[in-house]
Amino acid sequence: MASVDFVAWLGVSLGIMALGTTAYQTWLTRKALQVTTKAVQQDQRSRYLEHMPTAHVIIQARVQLQSWSDSLKQAEASLSDAVRLNDEQALLAIAAHAPRQPRDVIGPYPLNLYPAWLRGMILCGAQHFYSTSCNFSQLAKGNAGKPWFSLAQSLVPRAMESRAYIEELLKYLEDILPPAYLHSPASISDSAFDGAA
Repeated sequence: MASVDFVAWLGVSLGIMALGTTAYQTWLTRKALQVTTKAVQQDQRSRYLEHMPTAHVIIQARVQLQSWSDSLKQAEASLSDAVRLNDEQALLAIAAHAPRQPRDVIGPYPLNLYPAWLRGMILCGAQHFYSTSCNFSQLAKGNAGKPWFSLAQSLVPRAMESRAYIEELLKYLEDILPPAYLHSPASISDSAFDGAA
């Protein structure tokens, strides 16, 4: 009987030791996983910062989007006024400034200088702007050589919708580059703050 008790005690002791060893290994694995997760997150942040565009690229994108938004806002007002006043010359002037092809919409800043995600936003804004503004050229092609007032009236809500989408893109960029950065004092050169200079 004593040998059975000894074997049982030995079995329980080995089981407890195995359980303790397993618990310790689990604790070590959890610690290793936490350290690995932290290292991966730091690596992702560092990679994100390396691929983040410089501020002037984001500012250029904002300027381009704001230009389209302002242009559509002005077109909304001009179209509404021209329809309200039955002003043929105003419609002809709007038609004269319409882009003729999509590449007329993008400014002089080359698209390949934007990172892919920002280029996608610029192209999205360009599509919204062009899908409305390309129709402005049709205003001069109404019946019997007279401007097309019914088209002008239908373009006002379309311009408002396109401008709303562009404003949404602008809001996203504003969150990336806050106004505090844009309004920082420029009276002192950045190099004046560089301790290595």
